[in-house]
Amino acid sequence: MMWDKLNYRSKNKLLIAAAVLAFIICWWLSFSKTFSEISRNNQLTRAVGASGVQGDQAYQLQKKAAKLDTLIQHYSMDSIAFENNFLQDVSLAIEGLSVKLSYDGSRQPTEKPAAVLQKEIILQGKYSNIIKAVAALEKVYFVSSVVYQKEGYRVVLGRVVQRKF
Repeated sequence: MMWDKLNYRSKNKLLIAAAVLAFIICWWLSFSKTFSEISRNNQLTRAVGASGVQGDQAYQLQKKAAKLDTLIQHYSMDSIAFENNFLQDVSLAIEGLSVKLSYDGSRQPTEKPAAVLQKEIILQGKYSNIIKAVAALEKVYFVSSVVYQKEGYRVVLGRVVQRKF
């Protein structure tokens, strides 16, 4: 055989080369999954930075809280401004729609949270115009409820009170 023809120096060189080759193969086999996971993590990190999306539950909670804060800021108003500008804002919101608006200041919603100002109006007209009016009002106030009664659709509108300390 060929192995018998080699002297001990050649055998030692081949043995060192085989040991290095075996070390490289074992190292690659043991760490290849680690390298693939590191590269995948780097790709996901770059994707998170580019898109701003993250799968973390705390991040989702922060996003929901930020959305809720945005909604509260949109529907927040000083109580004096709410009282003074209510009819003007409602009239501007439903301007151009053939809907009759009735407001009785003595009739107020009975169930309301302490931090929410609510007023009740009655809309009369065609159903399609009522739907358009409620959609227009929803851009200005949050609509708490819409109930059909004999005199028309009773709509409860509200705003969140801004507390100034």
